[in-house]
Amino acid sequence: MGEQGVHHLLSLLREELELAMALAGRPTLKDIDASLVYRP
Repeated sequence: MGEQGVHHLLSLLREELELAMALAGRPTLKDIDASLVYRP
């Protein structure tokens, strides 16, 4: 994979996280809580 591959992989993960946060209406990491995955 090499250094470039790791950098690319981390970039993809960051983009996916940013998209998921935007779709969930959570602008910061502090705004992510269990209510996104569990609703009693």
